[in-house]
Amino acid sequence: MTSMQHVSDTASFRAVRTDDPPGLAIRGDLGPEHAVRFAGALRGAAAAAPGNLCLDCEGLDTVSVEGLRAMMDAAADLSRLGRSLTVCRLSPYFLRIFRLAGWDQTPGLVLEPPAAAELGNSELARVRRSGLRRPDRPDAADGRHGAVA
Repeated sequence: MTSMQHVSDTASFRAVRTDDPPGLAIRGDLGPEHAVRFAGALRGAAAAAPGNLCLDCEGLDTVSVEGLRAMMDAAADLSRLGRSLTVCRLSPYFLRIFRLAGWDQTPGLVLEPPAAAELGNSELARVRRSGLRRPDRPDAADGRHGAVA
C-alpha cells in the first residue's frame, strides 16, 4: 500500500483508504453502528479510483448484516459501472458465510479466497468443520468459541 488515508476510525473499527491497490483496508468489528460510515467510505473510494476496488479484510474480526449489505450494495453499484469490488484476504470463516448465504453471486463482487498454503492442515480442517463459527475467536459473552456477529 503506497498511501493510506483514515476514513473511519473508532476504538472498535477502522477503515483506511489505500492507493495500491485502490480501495479500503478494514480492521476490527464492523457493527451496525459503523455501517453507514463504512458505506460512505466505499463510495468515496469508488469516486477516487477509476477502476476496480479492493477491500482488504485481513483485520476484520466481526461483521454485522448491515456491514455485509454495504459491501453487497457497493459491489452492485460498481457492477453497473462495469467495475468490481474484490474482497481480499478474507478469512475462511467469512468466505464460508458469503458462500452459504449466496452473496458470492452478487454482481460486481469478487471473493479472493485465502490461499490454502496460508493455513495449517489442522486449522483448515477445523474451519471446514466449524460451519458458521469462527474457531479462532472466543465468544465474549460466555468464552465459547464460534460466536457469529
